[in-house]
Amino acid sequence: MKKTKLLTGLLMAVALIFSSCSKEEDSAIMDDEKAYLSFQTQINDLTQKQQNKQANLDIPECTVGTPAFVEIILTNGDVFVAGSENTPLRLDLNPNAPDTNGDGAPDYFTEESATLELNPGTYTLQYFTVLDADGNVLWIAPMDDNSPGGIDDMVEQSLPMDINLGAGVKKYQNVEVVCFDDRIVNQYGYLFYDLNGIQLIEFCIFGNFCDETGRHAEYVSFSLDVWKYSDNPLDPKGEMLYNDEENAIVVTDYEDYADTAAVPLCVTLPDGPGMDEYYLEITLLYPGEEGTLIRSGLISDADVRSLFNGEDEVEYYHFREGNCNLEDSPVLLDVPEEGPQCTTIDFEDLDSPASFNSESYSAYNVSILAGPEYPGNAMKIMPGTCSENVLHSLNYPYASVLFNFSTPVKTVSLVSGDYGEDQDTISVTAYSGENGSGEIITSQTLVLEEDASGCLEFNLEAEGIRSVIVFGESSIEGHNNTIFTDNLSFCR
Repeated sequence: MKKTKLLTGLLMAVALIFSSCSKEEDSAIMDDEKAYLSFQTQINDLTQKQQNKQANLDIPECTVGTPAFVEIILTNGDVFVAGSENTPLRLDLNPNAPDTNGDGAPDYFTEESATLELNPGTYTLQYFTVLDADGNVLWIAPMDDNSPGGIDDMVEQSLPMDINLGAGVKKYQNVEVVCFDDRIVNQYGYLFYDLNGIQLIEFCIFGNFCDETGRHAEYVSFSLDVWKYSDNPLDPKGEMLYNDEENAIVVTDYEDYADTAAVPLCVTLPDGPGMDEYYLEITLLYPGEEGTLIRSGLISDADVRSLFNGEDEVEYYHFREGNCNLEDSPVLLDVPEEGPQCTTIDFEDLDSPASFNSESYSAYNVSILAGPEYPGNAMKIMPGTCSENVLHSLNYPYASVLFNFSTPVKTVSLVSGDYGEDQDTISVTAYSGENGSGEIITSQTLVLEEDASGCLEFNLEAEGIRSVIVFGESSIEGHNNTIFTDNLSFCR
């Protein structure tokens, strides 16, 4: 996932501080049989800590705002004593926050709450967020996700956190928080909680593989990639949520043999107001040919919720690969088509030269310019010698046409020609970056002799083509832009 900057280079650490009182105050306002809690925010610079421990971790970006409330859920065993799963306890922060430690940042502390006068014992902090006056989450204490490299590794102690309380005292307990970024809400570990209007829903996948005889493999290993849907059916991959997540394989050893079994893979998906859609790809790792894409397609939050069985149980999406003679259950994703996916544009669908612009074929994931420095209206459609509609640049002496592909392609073919007034040396060059940037991947050069009007065929094949420039060099000075281009075809 793309890394985001840390606003002002800070992560926030929130301290749960239980302030002690003098003996005179103890006798006046404190019950020796109770434990008393108060909360105070304390902002620490954890940049160096992040560099030491989290150099390869995506860093959440802070939301600008002034803390006004703290919300917590505290339990004693299985009993909720402060807040609940549906309604965390909200504690007001004192608006006149002093800078108690001289670091230039206010140290917000909570108003006293009778709810936090507790019997001695061991309590568990299950939930902790800091909000602004509008109820937007600013900072959050991440939960342990039981795997290395997550946001929870950015703090010394993630949730849930046990707190031991003695009689007649206020106990000091640190609770570190990180900036809350709703673009990566699924990485904080808060399943099914509503955070800034975004809830998390769980989606689980299990698979079977059958050989040519229909026999089931002992286990199936696969990886999962998930993106938010881009709203473009030809380029559905928006922001990436999960990259190469693999299901777990468990080996159980017995005295004279061992069993190997696969565990369903579960991921959490952000579910905001209205319909949310996600684009998924499942890649087979074992058995069969490793690295084979076996499922892809869109699912919605409604598809995910249809797998819920009550509040506590989620059924999994079950794919069946190979010769199992059974459909997936339920049928949610597509089996990718074999072979490349190709697109051909002959420009014959345009009614007039004025109907063309650089984004005329953006729905096909390609933009067309006269060159990287020229505006989108620098191309026109005009009659050619091979077909009625061809591409031609407008009075520019260099690149005849530039194709930018929104996602990498593997093959590009086209025709290019002239009207026979001169000799033209035509080069078609493929680049690894947009606008003819990056490395030259492959190229092809052909010569159209003088008085030989017509079209030359060009075919390029290579991995990772992002742009192609067609360049015509004329034997007559100033005629470099007289060539035209037609019948663009590209395959992924």
